[in-house]
Amino acid sequence: MTHLTSRVAQAEGSVAGEFLESGYTSQPAPQRAASDEVPAGGESVSASRKGHPISALEMALWFGMAARCSVDTGSSAVEDYLKAIYSLQDEGEAVSTTVLAQRLCVTAASVTGMLKRLAAEEPALVNYTRYQGVSLTPAGERLALRILRRHRLLELFLQRALHYTWDEVHAEADRLEHVISETFEDRMAAWLDQPAVDPHGHPIPSKGGTLAAPAGRKLSQLSAGERGRVASVSDQNPALLRYLAETGLVPGVVVSVAERVPFGGPMLIKIGERPPEPMGDEITDSVTVLTLPALEAERSSLDREPEGP
Repeated sequence: MTHLTSRVAQAEGSVAGEFLESGYTSQPAPQRAASDEVPAGGESVSASRKGHPISALEMALWFGMAARCSVDTGSSAVEDYLKAIYSLQDEGEAVSTTVLAQRLCVTAASVTGMLKRLAAEEPALVNYTRYQGVSLTPAGERLALRILRRHRLLELFLQRALHYTWDEVHAEADRLEHVISETFEDRMAAWLDQPAVDPHGHPIPSKGGTLAAPAGRKLSQLSAGERGRVASVSDQNPALLRYLAETGLVPGVVVSVAERVPFGGPMLIKIGERPPEPMGDEITDSVTVLTLPALEAERSSLDREPEGP
């Protein structure tokens, strides 16, 4: 492994590790009654250091210190590129320099320079031919899955432990994923009870670097009359996430297509038992659903409240 990939492995903040190794012990969040209201930011937690409670504010301060640590920006950039390429591939995008530049908010020239650098690594991290796009090599995919695991664990931890809302966690995790130690990652996963998905419904890679194959179809691909359960939503647009939360279009909810307006018009989407609402491509393209052709057979367990005595 070359100096570049070695730096990627070494660029982990010491402060986050010190937080854990200075006596921090985590405890699972207390069980809540089914009737308890869950805040938008997630559930409350209990944590302690040397036997004393740690507040959410203190945990946030530790994270802030970690994010301000000296980090090899070159390694951080490598991780950002690999994660972005993996995510775009996973979304079914053809990964061109233009698409990658838009995702990372950098110039196309910067993307070209970085891709040449990653392709020249030994082993190479990407397959890149000018004007033909880019894909990850096996070595690049391993590194991408490692940083993606940290990112999605951090998103869930920020939501449950520090009451971040689901539209806030992505940007914060982008900053923190480069500075936490492997110990912190492992203890986060243990505290979260080895979760399978992040707050947006995306699968979390395993410690061994495997990831469940994406399932479902975009809501925009469903035909009139089809029904399904929301599996995941895109985490790229905070404003869109806030809108989805307000409308109730979140993972787990059952939706159906009441009508597709012809000639590029909106889709009329029914969320649960609510009246259909018109939704454009930006919304329906951002939502992935698992279609349920036999949903009527299990309707009582999905849509209806239990009947009273």
